[in-house]
Amino acid sequence: MLRFGLTKEDNHTENVDNHRLTFSVAADQIIKERIRLHFGYDHRNFVDDLNDTTTKSDLITLGAQ
Repeated sequence: MLRFGLTKEDNHTENVDNHRLTFSVAADQIIKERIRLHFGYDHRNFVDDLNDTTTKSDLITLGAQ
């Protein structure tokens, strides 16, 4: 099974002015009905316009059950 996700968040108040974009992909594979494998990847891009900073992050998840 393959899943995709995309999320965009905007925050704008008197004290905060930022936005974040997140892209996700995940895959699950079952082998011989006994082993389940999982792979996931997330990329986030956070921009703080008020403080003129940008943070990019990547997360990889692996699992077996």
